[in-house]
Amino acid sequence: MKPCIAALLASLSLDAGKTAPNTNAERRLESDLRLLRRLSGELHAMETEMAALQRRVQIRERGYFTASEHDAVESLLFRYLLCRRSLWDIVDAYRENDVEAELDTMTGAKRVVLGINAGLKLAYYGSHLVETFLDDPLVTAKLNEAYRPCGIESGTYDQLFRNVTNPENLRLLRAAWEVFRDDAGNPSTRLYALSVSSPDYRELIRENYDCYAGTERAVNTILEKRSMLLPDVRNRLRHSSVMLLVRQSREAFGDGLYAARGILFKNISRLRKPLAVELHLPAEDINRVRSMLEPGDLIFTYSSGYMSNIFLPGVFKHGITYVGSPEERRRIGLEPALFQDIPARRRREITPALFQETLDDSAMPADLIEAVAEGVVYNSLNHILDGSVNRMVVLRPVFSSQDRLAALKTLYLYLGTEYDFRFDFS
Repeated sequence: MKPCIAALLASLSLDAGKTAPNTNAERRLESDLRLLRRLSGELHAMETEMAALQRRVQIRERGYFTASEHDAVESLLFRYLLCRRSLWDIVDAYRENDVEAELDTMTGAKRVVLGINAGLKLAYYGSHLVETFLDDPLVTAKLNEAYRPCGIESGTYDQLFRNVTNPENLRLLRAAWEVFRDDAGNPSTRLYALSVSSPDYRELIRENYDCYAGTERAVNTILEKRSMLLPDVRNRLRHSSVMLLVRQSREAFGDGLYAARGILFKNISRLRKPLAVELHLPAEDINRVRSMLEPGDLIFTYSSGYMSNIFLPGVFKHGITYVGSPEERRRIGLEPALFQDIPARRRREITPALFQETLDDSAMPADLIEAVAEGVVYNSLNHILDGSVNRMVVLRPVFSSQDRLAALKTLYLYLGTEYDFRFDFS
């Protein structure tokens, strides 16, 4: 965890009476709140799978994995790393955004709680995975294998082990928790006001308590079983050392606490390779690409360095559909009348989307639809061509205008649905 979690938490002590006018920021918060719930559900399901795998004595008796067991471990590890990456995306969003103007707003408090909830989930589920298989060398060896089709390199379990037992990580986590717990119980803080006024964030704050307690328990078990509570670790984790860090954080970041967000969670490895080359195109080039596209065109991309959107082998890892502007959609017949045969409630949800011009959280054109961790959502060609992808190809299916319209209708029926972390194509 990161030293400035403690600093960020101190920002919640500001006057709790103001509200944030930024509706785009509020929409982003709602989206990330839904995503956190989705990730929590998926990670909780993985806990059950991990426990079942750990109980399979047949594997230990025979000394090897069957093909189906190998596939199960690969799927489990891939889904875990995908959820892990999605949690990091949330942490990054609230670390990197320009939020100083919101320090004295309730939106600023929500940002902090969301980011810390994602960070504590990273700590909890990482330590729990390590603890679950600590005494099972056969499974840990399997988790350390490289899975090339999924883009997973070797040594995953060992890297997680090093992260969750790193003395400095543990010291920072404890210091951050001291600040969070103090502020959560202090009626004069914004964190306390948020817990009273918002059931959603009250639940996140409760989850933070559970995640921290679970992390502490798992880490203590790991340290005891591996006899790792050495003098150096004890010195770093002693109460006086932790409280000194708490005081220093409060003093250093009492005014401008978000200044240190650039190093948030610095000490937890992201299992991300550095980007080889980032693609930054000028606006005229992006517009030139857009001028050649038609609704229904299929865009395939590759983004180097990320666990997300990696499932199939190949040069391109992610598929997107171009849907164009509202005028382009209308011109090909993608109008509300096309959806008269679906239930009225769902039709009322789809109709505004047909006329949506820009993304909810920016002025970028809403001209793409893709499936990402947040679900099936709009995106923008401007966004993916400004540093998000390294390679891109566009394919135009050769079919009739009626077939294209039918395909786009199906696409819009998926808009707003959840991401399938299990990749269950059946």
